[in-house]
Amino acid sequence: MHMLSGTRCKLDFVETPSILMEYFARDYRVVSKFAHHYKTGAVLPQPLFQRFLDSRDLFNPLNTQMQVVYGLMDQKFHGPHPLSSSTTSIVVNK
Repeated sequence: MHMLSGTRCKLDFVETPSILMEYFARDYRVVSKFAHHYKTGAVLPQPLFQRFLDSRDLFNPLNTQMQVVYGLMDQKFHGPHPLSSSTTSIVVNK
């Protein structure tokens, strides 16, 4: 059992509960069981929940662009003689 605990545990196994909860949190049948208005007790309307789900994908292109920027910065910082000047000037200058 020592192979299933601490840092020896497989990452996929460790992430399983959070991944499952993400999927449950995107299913209206599950969310409607607990998402109620705090005063009236009304269930979260499905169209509002769908708008929330749609909004999660709104900035995906921006996130992809940021990953490209991070990759370029990483290559620049770890390239030949990366710190001949400040990190700001490395990022600003091409």
